[in-house]
Amino acid sequence: MMHPPQRFRQIKENLTISGPLKSENIDYLSAVGCHKILGLSGLQLDVSVLSKIKNKMMQFEIYSLSVDTFEERLFVEQLERATKKVRQHLDRGSRLHIACGHDMTQIASLIGVMRQIDDDWSPAAAAAEALEICRYSDADLVLDIVCNSPQKLL
Repeated sequence: MMHPPQRFRQIKENLTISGPLKSENIDYLSAVGCHKILGLSGLQLDVSVLSKIKNKMMQFEIYSLSVDTFEERLFVEQLERATKKVRQHLDRGSRLHIACGHDMTQIASLIGVMRQIDDDWSPAAAAAEALEICRYSDADLVLDIVCNSPQKLL
């Protein structure tokens, strides 16, 4: 039996997100057509997960996105690189899955920023979805990033 990853959510037709991955989740991701996985800071994969990803001939990349850094320039650079990478995959029509640690603050922040820039969502709508994604974990930090970072990337 196939199991979706913890806190699995479809964001767009070809973009899904989740918390940490287990080896039984890889069968599910493969079955729904995902062959590219982007891991964000905080994602820890054990050997069985990496082995399963390799056996399914899926692509895996890890990106740093330190949302709690005090160095704003570093964070903006990381955010810009991550959004660019996600856009590249989506523009090619690839099915992409993004995974991170349990609190999901990195994904919530990334999706909140991308919703505003790429999908023309209002800051309030993007912030509401971001807070739902991270289940209000580090809510002040996520709100700050979602509401104040898009203009730094434009």
